[in-house]
Amino acid sequence: MSRTIQYLVVTFLILYISDGILSTIDELWTFTIGNNYDLMNLRMGFAILIILLSLPYGIAIFFSGVSKKFFWLLPIFITPISALLGNWLTLIALEKANPQQIFAIFIDRNILYNVAPQVFYGSIILMLIQFAVGTYFLGIFWHNEFHKTITYQPIRASWLSRILGGILIPLICIISFLGIPILGIPAFTEAATRNYIRFTNSGTIVSREKLFKLTKKSGTITVKVIPMIHIGKKEFYAAIIQRIDYKIKTLFLLEGVSDKNNLVKSLDYKEIAQQLGVATQAEHFNVARTVHDKKLNKKLNKKDIKIIIADIDTSNMNPKTIKFLNEMSETFSLQNLMLEDFQMKDQSHLATDIFHKRHARMMELFDKHYAEYQMIIIPWGALHAPTIEADLIARGFVPTTHYVERVVYNFY
Repeated sequence: MSRTIQYLVVTFLILYISDGILSTIDELWTFTIGNNYDLMNLRMGFAILIILLSLPYGIAIFFSGVSKKFFWLLPIFITPISALLGNWLTLIALEKANPQQIFAIFIDRNILYNVAPQVFYGSIILMLIQFAVGTYFLGIFWHNEFHKTITYQPIRASWLSRILGGILIPLICIISFLGIPILGIPAFTEAATRNYIRFTNSGTIVSREKLFKLTKKSGTITVKVIPMIHIGKKEFYAAIIQRIDYKIKTLFLLEGVSDKNNLVKSLDYKEIAQQLGVATQAEHFNVARTVHDKKLNKKLNKKDIKIIIADIDTSNMNPKTIKFLNEMSETFSLQNLMLEDFQMKDQSHLATDIFHKRHARMMELFDKHYAEYQMIIIPWGALHAPTIEADLIARGFVPTTHYVERVVYNFY
């Protein structure tokens, strides 16, 4: 066997073992002490190298003299298995998390492990298996290839086996490893939004609007929680506008971070929307324009309609969040979102600024005004919807069995 093949196999297995060790240390550190982003990035670098070398490793094995060549692909088989396990454990965490933790567990593994310790234990078991498998194969290969005995006979593979085992199987494993998390997005979304957003079997994304009622001596107050998405079919936004009864006393609590000091460059969703063939929320969901349109609402008593932008200003955000938003705005396109660098950074401030502060401000205004109106309409981002629901129930509002589903996007 050529030295090139020998060194390629050994290099892959050493990296594979090193990744198992680093990952175990990283998991233990995160669980016991907290997030160590330098360690995470080093681990990520080893993982990327392993993925890149998986195909050359498979080819090298089938050109080497080792026996049971398909058995030697076990280290590659473990990668899609780890992706499947990761999907399953993430779903467990999302289902166990309370609404206030959902956003945070996506960006802070320490919180993730506190919410669902089984995610940590599953990761540790998988990393130890990786270390054991890599060590086992390295030991056998080192003995057979670098310390050959007289009885050792190289085993040659047919060209069909070389193509199937050395190329196709590693490629399938790599594609599966990268694709399984993407295939898990529908399940993650449904779990994170508590089914406010659903994916149907026909390839449709559906938004589910829910009603909550509170009966008082003065009458019944109804709250309509509408999970929003920034880009979708223009018919989706039009359907929301058309279904609203503007002739009863109504309060709109809208999302929309203000920027009085021009701290943040605006995020323009138009390019992504155009690439997907859909519209943007900013263009097609304008309650104020509808309320003040004389042709649409000739008999409308505008005194009964109040619109509040129930959100915070960028001046209330952490400087790190401002920097993050500006970096996003500079490269905000579908390609750049998909090809975003893999570097891990401390983004715990995002949960506070983008989720908790904004939600707290909206509920503060809700508490101040809701008793004055018959209908309160809250069209906020879908990830906010479960937290809004929890807070409404805590205030005595009862969820009804009535809901409205609207198509956001069709993949087919």
